[in-house]
Amino acid sequence: MMKNVLCIKWGSKYSADYVNRLYSMVERHLSLSHRFVCLTEDTTGLNSEIVTKPLVRTDLKHSYTKFELFEKKLHDITGQILFLDLDVVINNSIDDLFLFEPHTQLSLIHISEPTRRTPI
Repeated sequence: MMKNVLCIKWGSKYSADYVNRLYSMVERHLSLSHRFVCLTEDTTGLNSEIVTKPLVRTDLKHSYTKFELFEKKLHDITGQILFLDLDVVINNSIDDLFLFEPHTQLSLIHISEPTRRTPI
């Protein structure tokens, strides 16, 4: 089954540098065969190894562009999809995110910041 790592770059909040850094982190920390796909309206400055696809929904603004991930047909993307925001930092292997086998079609993982405790 094809493994896809997806990100979305829309507008000017995040530059191509963010996409390129995320791509580099994924390449370092994902040992499984995969492809890295960026959905964007502007491919300027993106690493040539990154697969780019145009945004399907041009009517969506800001973070609502993530709704594209739920389209029944999203370009030629098939198989498993791991969506990553452009501002994440990957420090260790992410292989397990693809090897996890849930009993559902959609799995969401929320990673929160560590709780800060104040000494008594």
